[in-house]
Amino acid sequence: MREIRDKIGNFLGNFFESIGIDKYHGATILFLILAISYSKDLKYWSELAWWRKSLIFSTIGMSILTLFMSIFRIIGIIKMN
Repeated sequence: MREIRDKIGNFLGNFFESIGIDKYHGATILFLILAISYSKDLKYWSELAWWRKSLIFSTIGMSILTLFMSIFRIIGIIKMN
């Protein structure tokens, strides 16, 4: 399982770098797209299963976290290699 995860991560990192986007900013874009795709589920929040709510909550949380990290990297507060 770890090998598959590493292959997907390397593929996405290489893809974002090939189109001129830093891999950390690419992760931000990816999480924001996923969070936006869950926006229609927020209307039916009370009807969703607990695992679906957890998935939506964690995806939105990661998108916010990576968004702030990207902003802080652009400003120069965080240095990541």
